[in-house]
Amino acid sequence: MATTKTLTAGSYATGNQAGEPVINDHKWDVEVKVNGDLIQVGELPAFHRLAPEGCRFYALNRAGVLAAATYDVFIPTAEGVAKAAANTLFDNVAVVANTAQSVAPAAADFLVAEGLGVANVNRPIYIDAQAAPATAAGTIKVRIASFPDDKITLTI
Repeated sequence: MATTKTLTAGSYATGNQAGEPVINDHKWDVEVKVNGDLIQVGELPAFHRLAPEGCRFYALNRAGVLAAATYDVFIPTAEGVAKAAANTLFDNVAVVANTAQSVAPAAADFLVAEGLGVANVNRPIYIDAQAAPATAAGTIKVRIASFPDDKITLTI
């Protein structure tokens, strides 16, 4: 099992006032991986609360092909915290070969958002290759919506 970081993992927008929605798209061009490999695709900005109603998981064909695999997407509550039901936004998303798809979070993911709460540090967003892709084909995009928490004062 290995952890890789995409080149754009540290790129994201933030909001400057409470309740202002922020949407960040994080993408990964699918590479061959081993079951359980982690790919850091982005970060949930510090002082932001996850808004699951605006989040989405996309599996996209590139050049007409997409590798079959199964993925989880999770956000640890702190450094070193492992994947668990309480921090997993997308669980066991089965990607069908050569078939583009889009998955919205389940209703239970609103509890995940509440459990994640707000932190004073950026938190990594990981794709976990449960049944890893055997070929390098297609793109996985994770759309993460968040907003600055109303109990935090941000200065610019």
